[in-house]
Amino acid sequence: MKSLFIICVFFILYTYLGYPLILSILSFFIRQDETPSKNNPNKYPLVSLIISAYNEETVIAEKIKNSLELNYPKDKLEIIVASESIDSTNEITQKYAKDGVKLYAFTTRIGKAGTLYRTIPLAKGSIIIFSDANGMYDKNAVKKIVEKFYDKKIGCVSGQLRYTNPGNTTIGESEGLYWQYEQIIKHCESKILSLLGVNGSIFAIRKELYSPITIDRGDDFELAVRVALNGHGVILEKEAISYEKASVKTKDEFKRKVRIISWCAKSAFILLQEAFHAKKWLIAFEIISHKILRWFIPFFLCGIFIASISCEGLIYSITILLQAAFYMAAFTGYILEKNNKPIPFFFNIPYYFCVVYLAALAGIYKLIFNKQKSAWEKVR
Repeated sequence: MKSLFIICVFFILYTYLGYPLILSILSFFIRQDETPSKNNPNKYPLVSLIISAYNEETVIAEKIKNSLELNYPKDKLEIIVASESIDSTNEITQKYAKDGVKLYAFTTRIGKAGTLYRTIPLAKGSIIIFSDANGMYDKNAVKKIVEKFYDKKIGCVSGQLRYTNPGNTTIGESEGLYWQYEQIIKHCESKILSLLGVNGSIFAIRKELYSPITIDRGDDFELAVRVALNGHGVILEKEAISYEKASVKTKDEFKRKVRIISWCAKSAFILLQEAFHAKKWLIAFEIISHKILRWFIPFFLCGIFIASISCEGLIYSITILLQAAFYMAAFTGYILEKNNKPIPFFFNIPYYFCVVYLAALAGIYKLIFNKQKSAWEKVR
């Protein structure tokens, strides 16, 4: 049991502290130049902005207006709404046809990956930018992304997601802290041209590098990793920003995370196998460290708890007390939220992480027992 305790503690510390430290060291020694060339003969290539939409009648007009106001030549920006909506999203989108906005409406609902598969061949741009309907772009976002593609070795560019949290919501506050931590890791991965997790709300690839995937996999995660497996750089552009409102309800965020983890976990194991086969050791290392181990944190925590109650000694007693206090704080956060009470920071963080850990368990369960849903659901 002592060995179990040591192994579980090691993997938790490695996942959240060791991996970022190793990345920092790697990025120092094999850092690549991310400065875009200023001598690109085609300064403004034709770009297709694909907005994925499912029942987005409350935000689609704002998103289209935001897209039309982007600081990029109008004749070089193709705006496409790829929709499986059954509300008034399509009707609202059609009102902007006079502004050049294209609507591709699909009656069969097969999910985001399937919608992209049907839409991308119709796109005219050499660069495809993927966006969500609720992600509002900074005016210079597209321009900043395109500049990175001046470097021919770059195949995929991710922008940066920032959560707006007008109601100072419980889940939104903690999600914002989580993204700050994620940005540190993404920045280091970008320095070695091997960014593992792009932001689905704002990322772009060269059209010729697009690889169709099945509808039950994580489209943004897998598309970017496949670009890296093909030998092209995947980087982050910090000045290309998409703003989204954080989920107001924890149960909505939980459902979203379960869905994403079940999709991405399937992609991760497929990509890991391909990375080993292609001898892409760095990518395999990132998939294991950044994704797979993080999803298995709940199992490591259970291992620590079991080992602690089975062993004698001060360290094990302290560990039991710390875990008990953490879970009690999380439960208190749950009770406060359920009763619409404000949640103090020291209850909020444990509550959020327990939501994430439970979502990971549920996502892995859905993957193992093939209970995934291919179609995406709107969460606000």
